Amino acid sequence: WQKQRDNVMLMSDAEIIVRYDGPALSDHKMDVEQLAPAILALGELAKRANYLANGNRASVKVLVRVDVEQHCIQYGIEIVQDILQAARGLLDDENIKTAKDLAEWMGIITGVTGSSVVGLYGILKLLRGRRPDETKMVVQDGKDVVQIMAGRDVILAHPMAMKLFEDREILQSAKSTTKPLENEEYESLEFHSEDRAPQIISREDAASIALMPEPVPEVASLLPPSSIKAWVKIRTAVYEGAGKWKVQHDRSRDVTMNDLEWLEKFQRNEVQAPPGSMLHVEMSVSEIELDRSGKPIRDPDYAIEKVLNVEIPPETPDMFELQAE
Repeated sequence: WQKQRDNVMLMSDAEIIVRYDGPALSDHKMDVEQLAPAILALGELAKRANYLANGNRASVKVLVRVDVEQHCIQYGIEIVQDILQAARGLLDDENIKTAKDLAEWMGIITGVTGSSVVGLYGILKLLRGRRPDETKMVVQDGKDVVQIMAGRDVILAHPMAMKLFEDREILQSAKSTTKPLENEEYESLEFHSEDRAPQIISREDAASIALMPEPVPEVASLLPPSSIKAWVKIRTAVYEGAGKWKVQHDRSRDVTMNDLEWLEKFQRNEVQAPPGSMLHVEMSVSEIELDRSGKPIRDPDYAIEKVLNVEIPPETPDMFELQAE
């Protein structure tokens, strides 16, 4: 690790101990199918938070060192942030948000003692699966903070923490990090840092976080419906009744087969198109909603309106027949 750190000229970092605790972990073992996705999700959360705060002026990587403690699973993470010189990235530049800032806004480092302003995980815990009724900017101790109202509860959060809360990717990663607590024998997830009180997420907190509705992104513009001609590869066909076909186009996609005449012939075995066949098709593409950055908010719907041609893959020679020859 020291060698890696020496190679970074301008750097900011934050070290946090992450601990899962509960009766199931008394033998220092945890199902890798639960732990690995949670670690990866925490890394994605840090990267996305850094991008939202710093854009391309700084990059982040999360280093993990695994350890075991009595009756728990514990690992250390180090959020290492490389500051790009092109951005004049000195750590005292108020425009560059440091790794410790990111960790505090994520809520894996709690605020300074006596502060009532919370980070992302603090917001999620206090909302208990509810969306805010109202938010507004207020001044607290001379600083701008977001006041969140939910029922009778009033929550104060850093503006950047609120920005993280309103990001779909961030919320999905936060949910994945707490997902192991769905196991009833896991009691808590804790984040520890040297100079702050620990952030503790109970199994009940995790259950309410899992229920948090994802934010509805604001639609800035629409691309109108369109039609295309393309070759697609059949991955999964529907041999009876209606249903989505899975085809390979630009990537694997579920599509509706609207060419009912061709579908009827296919399902009566009058047309051969086994998996792996190529279909030359006319496809319709539904409208595409774009956010303010011009990125699609969700995938459009694809439908095959007309099958123009079929190319069946060549048969693989039978090895026994070849040997016999």
